Amino acid sequence: MSTPPHWPQPPQPTYPVHPPPPEPKGMAIAAMVLGIVALVLSFIPLIAILTFLLGPLAVVLGILALVKRRGRGQAITGIVTGGLGVLIATIGFLIFSALIASGDDDSQQNERDPDVSAQESPASSEDRETDGEAVEEQSADQETEEGGAAREEDTPEQNDEGELVAESEADGGENFTTGDEFEVNDWIVMITGVSDRSTSIGDEFFNTQAQGEYIPIDLVVTNGGDSAAYFFAGNFVAVDDQDREFSYSSEATFYGASDGAISILDQINPGNSIEGRLYFDVPSDAKITHLEINAGFLSAPVRVSLD
Repeated sequence: MSTPPHWPQPPQPTYPVHPPPPEPKGMAIAAMVLGIVALVLSFIPLIAILTFLLGPLAVVLGILALVKRRGRGQAITGIVTGGLGVLIATIGFLIFSALIASGDDDSQQNERDPDVSAQESPASSEDRETDGEAVEEQSADQETEEGGAAREEDTPEQNDEGELVAESEADGGENFTTGDEFEVNDWIVMITGVSDRSTSIGDEFFNTQAQGEYIPIDLVVTNGGDSAAYFFAGNFVAVDDQDREFSYSSEATFYGASDGAISILDQINPGNSIEGRLYFDVPSDAKITHLEINAGFLSAPVRVSLD
């Protein structure tokens, strides 16, 4: 029995072996970059505050990169530089705070310590006593000569009906009454009266309820400037006999448009006038005595008596 012939096998083709793809290191590189930036910024005053954001972020990204085994060297660099930056920034801020506190203590100590140069010598004290006696004698003579005039000036003026005319208060400002026309900045204003109080403004379907009572103040406003402007009702404050101040009610102004409320959204052209009302939400037992209109940051308010 013969064996079958053995044919040689053809050589197997060889294919190029590709190396495995490199592991992604984006997270580790980001940690390293953030850590280096945080470390550099930690040495710069004021800007070092950014280190408290970048440093912890670098540490977190570095730890995540180590856990996922992606870029061990870059991850460790990010963790070390980020943590070191936070440490240096913290020390810097502590030193800066200590310097500020030390400066405040020195200034307070200087205020408490008496000034040595201000201490008087015995000779200067005697001279000042002599000068003081002379000044007292001169003041006494002036008081004797001006006493009558001073008493006359202290006497309040009286009007035709014998009523005392109130003088301006210590903080200044102008005083007016209902019906007087006065100027506030570029506005010419006249308070014409006070209408009846009510607990609601509007109709049965579209209204607002007062916390206490709405008191309507009737007025006429004229734009005395040279350009169109919006009337600002927030400058008006109602004051009662207990010196309580009440701001105008924007809700009542909105719902009371049909009742003549002045709209703060209407632009008034130069020379034009509008007539209407401002509503103030006040307690039912409040007696409003006057209005105060703010004339500006450096100016005393204008007062209008409502009695």
